Amino acid sequence: MGKVLTTCPKIRKTRSRRSKEAERPTEILLSPRFLTSAATILRQALKMGLPFASAVGTFSCVFVLLRVLLGASSAAEAVRTATPSNPTYLHKVWAASEGLPSTKVYALIQSHDGYIWLGTEMGLARFNGLKFTVFTRKSHPEMVNDDCRALAEDNEGAIWIGTTGGLLRYREQRFTRFTTQDGLYPSYIHAICPSRSGGVWIATGAGLNRYQDGKLTRIVLRNESKQYSIISTLLEDEAGLLWVGGAQGLLRFDPSTRDLSLYPSPDLTGTSISALSRDSKAQLWAIAGFSLYQFSNGGWQLMSPGTPANRYFNFIVHDPEGGVWTSPGSDGLNRLFKGQVTRNTPEEWPQSFTVFGMIADREGNLWMATTGGFTRFSSRSIQVYSTHSGLSNPNVTSVFEDREGTLWVGSEGGLSRFQRDAAAVVEVQSWPLRIDNFTIPDPGSKFFLNYAETDGLIKNPVRALAQDDTGTLWVGTIRGVSLFRDGKFSRFPLPGELSGNKIHVIAKTADGAMWLGSELGLHCWRNERLITLTQSSGLAHNHIRALHAAHNGSLWVGTFGGGVSRLTWKPSAAAEVAKVGQASRLPSERHDASKAVSLALSTRAGETPTLLSDQTTAQKKGAVEVFDDPASPQVTNFTSRDGLSSDTVWVFHEEADGTLWIGTDHGLNRFKDGRFSVFTMQQGLPDDIVNSILEDDTGNLWIGCERGIYRISKQFLNDLAAQRTKSVEPVLYDRGDGMDTEDTNGQKSQPAAFRTRDGRLWFATVAGVAVINPHNLPQNKVPPPVVIEQVVADHEVVFDNANAPVAAAVRRRNGDSSQSSVVSGQSGRHRTTDHGQLTPASKSQIALPPGGGRSMEFHFTANSLTAPHKNRFKFRLEGHEKEWNDAGTRRTAHYTALGPGTYGFHVIACNNQNVWNTTGARFAFSIAPFFYQTWKFRGLCLLASVLLVGLVIWREKKILRLRHQLALQQQRAGIARDIHEKLGAKLTHLAILGSTGDSPVPPGDPPGGMEEVPQKNPMDIVSTFNAQLPTSNAAAKGASVPPVGASPTGTGESPVPPDSQTESNPASPASRIGQLAQQTIGDLTDLVWSVDPRCDTLEALVTYIAQYAEELCENGHARCRFDMPDKLPYIPLSADVRHNLFLAAKDFLRNIAHQDSPTETTMRVAVEASAFELILATNGSLNAEFTATAQRVQSIGATFEFSASPDGGSQIRIRVPIKRIPKGAK
Repeated sequence: MGKVLTTCPKIRKTRSRRSKEAERPTEILLSPRFLTSAATILRQALKMGLPFASAVGTFSCVFVLLRVLLGASSAAEAVRTATPSNPTYLHKVWAASEGLPSTKVYALIQSHDGYIWLGTEMGLARFNGLKFTVFTRKSHPEMVNDDCRALAEDNEGAIWIGTTGGLLRYREQRFTRFTTQDGLYPSYIHAICPSRSGGVWIATGAGLNRYQDGKLTRIVLRNESKQYSIISTLLEDEAGLLWVGGAQGLLRFDPSTRDLSLYPSPDLTGTSISALSRDSKAQLWAIAGFSLYQFSNGGWQLMSPGTPANRYFNFIVHDPEGGVWTSPGSDGLNRLFKGQVTRNTPEEWPQSFTVFGMIADREGNLWMATTGGFTRFSSRSIQVYSTHSGLSNPNVTSVFEDREGTLWVGSEGGLSRFQRDAAAVVEVQSWPLRIDNFTIPDPGSKFFLNYAETDGLIKNPVRALAQDDTGTLWVGTIRGVSLFRDGKFSRFPLPGELSGNKIHVIAKTADGAMWLGSELGLHCWRNERLITLTQSSGLAHNHIRALHAAHNGSLWVGTFGGGVSRLTWKPSAAAEVAKVGQASRLPSERHDASKAVSLALSTRAGETPTLLSDQTTAQKKGAVEVFDDPASPQVTNFTSRDGLSSDTVWVFHEEADGTLWIGTDHGLNRFKDGRFSVFTMQQGLPDDIVNSILEDDTGNLWIGCERGIYRISKQFLNDLAAQRTKSVEPVLYDRGDGMDTEDTNGQKSQPAAFRTRDGRLWFATVAGVAVINPHNLPQNKVPPPVVIEQVVADHEVVFDNANAPVAAAVRRRNGDSSQSSVVSGQSGRHRTTDHGQLTPASKSQIALPPGGGRSMEFHFTANSLTAPHKNRFKFRLEGHEKEWNDAGTRRTAHYTALGPGTYGFHVIACNNQNVWNTTGARFAFSIAPFFYQTWKFRGLCLLASVLLVGLVIWREKKILRLRHQLALQQQRAGIARDIHEKLGAKLTHLAILGSTGDSPVPPGDPPGGMEEVPQKNPMDIVSTFNAQLPTSNAAAKGASVPPVGASPTGTGESPVPPDSQTESNPASPASRIGQLAQQTIGDLTDLVWSVDPRCDTLEALVTYIAQYAEELCENGHARCRFDMPDKLPYIPLSADVRHNLFLAAKDFLRNIAHQDSPTETTMRVAVEASAFELILATNGSLNAEFTATAQRVQSIGATFEFSASPDGGSQIRIRVPIKRIPKGAK
């Protein structure tokens, strides 16, 4: 960064404290010395023989000559001292070593987004307050020429550059070149002026050009007499009229009518106009010839004359106070204010220093383009008095104003008294100024009157200052205390080792007592006695660094490492002094606050107090006493265990309501209502060290620390203590505001800061005493324009607001040929709000490929140029977070591992005085997802997950259902087995007994009935029953015994009607019992078959019906045909389905058995993909109705169809829907 200098002193009065040789002319002429000299001249003339008249004439000539010389001196003094009340400025210079492409700067402007653009001999530069971005033909080949002489910005935000090789336009990070082929005059470009209607005006040495609506045209300025071509300067007013200044004078051109008017020259017709401007009152100003003029009331008024050797040229700038700045060639700057001209030339500027241009930015700073670099003048908030102002030592330790209004300054070099009369002449003089070729001598030696050891001070390094009720100034040093009264020092005698100890603080209480804080304890001088309190007396620590006499009469004591002690007294108590002769009581009873050592001093009227020589002498004289005083203080100690931020305390400050502020080495403390509240850097303070505290009239605390001086509202601190806010925003003042150093003193001295009766705040620093006038501080109320300068994605620059090729690379990367990035306020048309902040012109975004965003880096800035290092930022990434991140003064933000989506990086900023731009800047971008990161894929995954979960649930339910079915099947199988093995066997035995009378059981019957009969397939039950029936006996008697399961009705009756059977062959009771048993066995066989789960298949059903039909046909002596596949597929059927199908088939077959005509029965089975058909047909005619059978079939979801053929046959067709089972299922 550049070197910080100060300039432009504020001079309040015209009278200076000069030596006797520089007094006012009238006083000189009337002074005895001058009159004596005049009389001597007259006598010499008379001695030479001159006539009296001649002698008198000679005297008159000498008198007139002296009067003229003194008058000239007085006039020169008036020019030198009659300066306007302009503010004091800070001066800073940037050169090539700080990043400028060249030290020679020709032109400068401030763009809408706050940047300062500089045209130099070696390229174009853009400045954001901290760094330069350089554009040259090496980095941008479109420039062709690096010598930039003129700059302007149009109302679309494009930067126009006039070079020695043509015209350039910089827009949307791209340069466009215009040459004579585009219509530009082939000459040097002198000036560029933006037009309110769009485009720019270009002044050249050969004529006027205008660029508008994408076209560059030549404007011919001609009237009846001649043509005007050599143009130096341009100005467009509010009405859109163009003022043209050049070698032929001043012209006014109306673009709408093409009217050209020649205005009278300020002095002579044809005088060259080199600069034009308009002030805040729309008054026209011009530099014509060598002088500055104002056009007012239809005519020109000379405001500041010039000469060929000292002429004005190049520019006219109006500052916020109404001053008019111009440049007198190579001799610095002139400022015209209220009719007076002040020349400002820093001493460091070389004699050939030339100012080419100057602007005033939005915050009131002045910027200059010079042959020596890029220069800024900014308002100074803090004035510093140091050795250049007369202080004996720059390391100031304490500041104090006595009751008479005298300001005293203690330093490492002794004691200094501030002389206000000298300060009234030149308020701040931090370095000599050269004004109108008269050099003001540094008057610093007269600002302070210094006192040191040679003047009687006990020791030079001063630590504490205070004043007692008699007006005596107490000066604490590193070797005791000096008393200063009536211009003389005397030594305050202290006993023993205390006499050479460091006195860090002195305070006076309301009762007139003087309290001294040393490294050995607390000492009180009251009623001609010195009382010492130590740690054994109840104090928190012996090392005392701070004292404060509170409004309620208590005394607060800050220690180094022990915390705080509060001393209170009972108002009504009276001291009871006990004279003690025993020396043994002296050391042994100094253990609490009620027992202290009192050392009497011998005092006489008008004499300095003198301590008795030693303790032994004092005891002999009875002057040294140890007393038990009821009025002695009650001590209450507070440490970090009680809520104090640190046990090392530097300073106290009390408000009117008794609230106590305590500065420590680890934060600021508030003691209110018996509780401590702590404020540190975590809550927003600039530093944890607090070594001085002052308060102004507007409710602000001013705090000294090692980073400067900061101002903070007490209300903000109270809100923070009440948890109504999370942080505070102090305003910090440092070198950029005029301090020579950021390090303030106060850790080892008091008072290190003082508010004087005029309201000024004085702070002791290691480089002088800093003075702040809180009522007259420069205000910066302009919200800073916020700009996002660069975006880096995955270590690759994807956006740069200075370089278009980067944006092109992003477009190639994304396959998009359109403009792919816009940062709010950076490109396109723009407009400003009432606060001067830019609103976004458009909102598009950069698209990053899948996998992008693993590392995102954003670089941003805020173009508040008064104190750019104090600008603070907050940012957030919309789409990723909702809360703001406090970046402090950091200008970068980093994010990692961002997922796919659309994001908006939003940053806001405040200036050095906490004025926020809440609109800020926004950068939109998106990250494309991989296919597995898309919402479609996620939706499919979600759907698949739901289906999978549903499938799992379905499978679990199916398993449960199958388990239930298996359990049911096992239960059915068990029932069938029990019926078969137990009931069936007994019924068979009963049937045999009924058929054979009382015959015994045939020898072939297995023991235990049917329990031992193996069951190998679903039809084994039928076979078992048939095998065990005694058919031979029945046949011998002529009885017809059908096989089990052959009963057409399912009730076991014979196909032959029972009545005919009884009539032809009446049965005996035993035979009847056998028949009923056989019928019961048939029904039981059907029941066993229907409940047996092993028969729940199509194959089992078809086999059972086929066997039943075959047996029935055999008994009826009819043929039975079967038409079915060799192998039936596995098709499960529930017990209900197969039971109803069997009953339907049985009903049809039973009706066939009751008819005599059928001779053939056919059974056909056909299996399709979705159903199977069971067809039973006969060649006989059936006269039965199958309504009940049809209902039975339909109840299971099947279809039933009965039909009779013309030839007398009949058939039923049953179609049953099926659900195939996966292959391999069982």
